[in-house]
Amino acid sequence: MNDVIKLGLEQALQVCAAEPIHQIGNIQPHGAVLVISADSLHTVLQASANMDQFMDLPPGGVLGKPLVELIGEDSALQIEQLLQNAKALKTATGLVSVTYQQMFIDLDVYLYSSNAFWVLEFCQDSGLPKREQLGELLMRMQDSLLAMETDTDTTHYFDQVARLVQGLTGYGSVMVCRFEANWDGEVIAQSRVEAATSYLGMRFPASDIPVQARELYTKNRTRILTDVGAEAVPIMPILNPVTQQPLDMTYSVLRSLSPIHLEYLGNMGVQASMSISLLQNGRLWGLIACHHLTPKRVSFAAREAVVFISRMISAEITAIETRKERVLLDKVVRIKTKLLKSIIIHSEATVLSDLSADLLGIVEASGLIVVVEGQRYLLGQVPEPTAIDLLLDWLGTQSITDVFSCDHLAEQFAPASAYPEIVSGVIATLFSSDMRNCLVWLRKEKLRTVKWAGKLRTRPCANPSG
Repeated sequence: MNDVIKLGLEQALQVCAAEPIHQIGNIQPHGAVLVISADSLHTVLQASANMDQFMDLPPGGVLGKPLVELIGEDSALQIEQLLQNAKALKTATGLVSVTYQQMFIDLDVYLYSSNAFWVLEFCQDSGLPKREQLGELLMRMQDSLLAMETDTDTTHYFDQVARLVQGLTGYGSVMVCRFEANWDGEVIAQSRVEAATSYLGMRFPASDIPVQARELYTKNRTRILTDVGAEAVPIMPILNPVTQQPLDMTYSVLRSLSPIHLEYLGNMGVQASMSISLLQNGRLWGLIACHHLTPKRVSFAAREAVVFISRMISAEITAIETRKERVLLDKVVRIKTKLLKSIIIHSEATVLSDLSADLLGIVEASGLIVVVEGQRYLLGQVPEPTAIDLLLDWLGTQSITDVFSCDHLAEQFAPASAYPEIVSGVIATLFSSDMRNCLVWLRKEKLRTVKWAGKLRTRPCANPSG
């Protein structure tokens, strides 16, 4: 990659990372938006430019008018009930009756709180799967997921997740993507139709999903794009007349997406998409990425079903981690029992030698430095004594309250670049600040071939949250 291309890529990534996607100010055209005040009048402060395509509007438009003047008393009462529900749950969905072309119609409505205001999002979801149909599918899916044994085979679990989500949603491709500690991602499972591209086993860099996008995924569990080619509809006025700030659309369903992301999907041949957040103890663990080769609508009811799926799978991911921790704890207890039995009758060197396999195996380490009252004991592959001196001195300068760990030591401790074949990752437990009592596990470099998804010149920023 020449310097010009590299500079262009870096500039594009900076634009992606700085883009305020939660304040984009546009929605997708299959729905409409009203922003209303939180007081009893519920005065309309902002509205999407396409409101006249969803309900009959009074002369002069909707801005500055109480909600009841737009939709009538009965419909305003329906909205008021949903607002009461949303106060406890943060969001709510339901139906509201409005007049359109002088006839009563039912619109699906989703509402959420944005700062001190309420946002109402309307869609006409007739012809799409209803809650009753989705409920039956969800029950079958729940039974299938709960029946899976995941203690030892998480690969099978996520393969099943991809197949079940594809069956429920009807997308052409459903991928389960897992993030690593540095936020690089990997596609660990995929279910797809023959025409869809396979991305199984491929990776994408952390820059594809900037920090602000990951924050959105943690707060709002779904992001849905109906049609890449559809023209976005602006919310007017651009700034809220009370706060003079753009609308915070963090919890929006209809939010339009970044032009950069739309271009990226177009390069992939994707016309519609849906992303489902997977959390582990409140932290973003991964995504279920759904792609379709033609435009595809998803009803508010289907979105509710997807949120339920996210919660259910996220709970299982947390449970999987808990089971792994329990297995590790059992190993620690066994080693501790052996240690207590042996240390009474054997020297420290003998005890450590006898337990070397267990001590290394507990974290799959290739080497271990044990320091007991200043006396060092070395197990497995370790650097030269001078290098160990420098490493321990450096660890002693780190702010370590319990455990220190890193998987690329040379990035933080430059001398380690001289011996990656011996030490590339470190876990250190300190029992005294002067390093006279500590355990330092060492893991050597593991080379691997990484398959990156996409071509560099056609994917300046994936930004899946848009």
